[in-house]
Formats: sequence, structure tokens, C-alpha cells
Amino acid sequence: MIIFCVFWLLPLEGQNINPFEIQDRLNKDSVATTSGSAVEKQVESSAKNETQQADTVKKIAAIQEKDLAMNPFEIIPRKGEKKIKTIQEPQKILQHKPVEEKNEASLQAPSINNFLFWIILFSFLILAVTLSLDRWYITKLFKSIFNYNLSNLLMRENSGFNLILLILLFVLFLLSGSIFIYLITQYFTGYSGINYFWYSLAAVSAVYIVRHSAMRIFLLIFPGIPELSQYSFTIITFNIVLGIVLLIPNLLMAFSPDIIVLISLIIGLSCVSLVYILRSFRGLLLSFNYLLSIPFHFFLYICAFEIIPILVMYKLIAGFV
Repeated sequence: MIIFCVFWLLPLEGQNINPFEIQDRLNKDSVATTSGSAVEKQVESSAKNETQQADTVKKIAAIQEKDLAMNPFEIIPRKGEKKIKTIQEPQKILQHKPVEEKNEASLQAPSINNFLFWIILFSFLILAVTLSLDRWYITKLFKSIFNYNLSNLLMRENSGFNLILLILLFVLFLLSGSIFIYLITQYFTGYSGINYFWYSLAAVSAVYIVRHSAMRIFLLIFPGIPELSQYSFTIITFNIVLGIVLLIPNLLMAFSPDIIVLISLIIGLSCVSLVYILRSFRGLLLSFNYLLSIPFHFFLYICAFEIIPILVMYKLIAGFV
């Protein structure tokens, strides 16, 4: 009986839902229409956003093209003023000038280093040739700095083969002194180039050629003053010794780091100062009698042949720098 009641009550519960009941479609249509309008509104809003984004992209592109076409150096005229056109050539010059200067500096540095290398090598070659021909002559030149009698002996023997050696060694002094002056100028000013070396060589050559030529002229005018020829030979011998001594500082200053360059510069200046002091002391010994008898003429000689050449060399270097 229980099973029969269960199976009998189940069909009665299913009859509560009528499958043939007609439902109202208006509510469904309203729901569909509202959902469709919402979708259309979303589509329209997305289309508007896309068109707005496209318009902004076009505006940004137009502004960028306008900025690229615009000259940043153009002056905008005020009311009542004429438009001023700027020239774009200085801008191009400013853009390309540092690159050109860098290229010139990078090309010039190896050339001047190679040039100095060959000049220093040629100076060592001159020294090697003179040493192979007569090494004792160079030894006597070094000893004559501290020995007055040996200096007079070398002056009397200054003829023939010894004269050729003296000329070669004096050329060595001109090259070595010019390199030293050029390296000093380069160290303190930063200017470098082959032309500056030729300027220093011309200055050193002009100073000593003028000095020895003037002494030779004085000796022709006043032949009774043998101290002029002695002092001229003293200047030559001291300069030759200085030129030989400066070979090593020149080599180190040209191809060494900054610390070694500074040490070599101090050593070179010390050698120049020492040789100049010794040469001046030798000149005072030679002209001691004239210093006591005619001090005014001696003062004129000091001004004309000792002070003025140094001032002329300084003026030439300062003018080129």
C-alpha cells in the first residue's frame, strides 16, 4: 500500500506544471529590446571612442610634422615687425666643427709623434757618427766645460777634421734644443704640430746665427780682442754639450706618461740652467779685465747679446702661442 500511494502521488505533483499553458511574450520582448538597445549603445560608444582616438592620433602626427618642419632658431615677429629669417649655416657649423677638430687632432697626433721620432733618431745618428769617428773629441768637449786651458787647446785645434765634427755636433744641438723648446711649449700650452717645431727650430737657429755673426763682425772690426773668438767658441762647446745631454730628456718627454714627462722636464730645465750658469761664469772670466776697465761697454754687450736674444725667443714663442 505504501508503494502504491507513492506512485500515485508522483503524477499528481507533475500536473501542477501545465505544459500547454500560454505564457506572456511582452515581458520577454521588453527584456530583449532593452538588452539590444544596451548592446547598440555600447557599440556606438566604442565606435565614437575609436573615432576620437583616430582623430587624436592624426592631430598628434600633424603637430609632430609641424614641429619637425619648424626652425627652432626662427624668431617669431611681434605685431608691426618684419619677419626675420635665420640662417641655418651656423647650426651646421656647430654640429660639424667638433667632429672635424677631433678628426684633425686624432690625425695630427700620430703624425707629430712620428716626426719627432725620426728627428730624435736622426739626432742620435749624428751622435753615433761623431762617436765612431772620434769619441775622444766629445770627451774633450765635456772636460773643457770645467777646464779653461783645455778649451783654449780645442779652439786652437779647431780646423780640418775637428771643424767637421764641430759642425755636426752643432747641428745636433740645434735639433735637440728645438725639440726641447717645442716639448715645453706643448706641455704648458697644449699646442702641437709640425709647424710649431719648425718655428722653434727657426727661433733657435736665428738667435745663435745672429749672435755668432755679430761676434765675427766685431772681431773683424776690432781684431785686437781675442776674447771674442774665445767666448764664441765657448758658447759653441757649451751648447754642444747641452744638446747631447738633452737627448734623453727629449726622448722621455716625447714618448712617456705624464709623470715621467714632468720628471724629464725638470731634469732638462735643470741641465739648461746649470750649463747657462757655467757658461756665464766662463764669460765673466774671459771678460774680467774689460769689466773693470770699461763697464759701460760691457753692460751694452750683455744687453745686446745675452738679454735681447732671450727676450726675442720669448716674444716669438708667445706670439705663436
